[in-house]
Amino acid sequence: MSCVNVSEGSPFCPETRMDSKTVRFLYSQRCKEIRAQLVEQLKCLDQQCELRVQLLQDLQDFFRKKAEIEMDYSRNLEKLAERFLTKTRSTKDHLLKYEATTHSHIMLCDTELQVTTQDVMI
Repeated sequence: MSCVNVSEGSPFCPETRMDSKTVRFLYSQRCKEIRAQLVEQLKCLDQQCELRVQLLQDLQDFFRKKAEIEMDYSRNLEKLAERFLTKTRSTKDHLLKYEATTHSHIMLCDTELQVTTQDVMI
């Protein structure tokens, strides 16, 4: 018997047809292979997800600590500016009576401290 218009080795050709047990066995084997591939891919995706979650947690910790440091820096800078403002105000009042040139230096310091204080507020 010969197959008409069917390529050689085709399951539709009567000479090469496999019995149903062989087909079921091959189908079962192929399903197991695909399932194993999918399980492996799922494991890889789980690992990637865990790594990304860990990275996000690390970034969150970094930015939280950075914000704390910046807040401390801002508070310390504000305290420093306030101390010097208090000191220069009393010095400025005292020196205004004596020298005009000293007055310009004190005004420069006072302006710098005010700018620093404004920067801290921002």
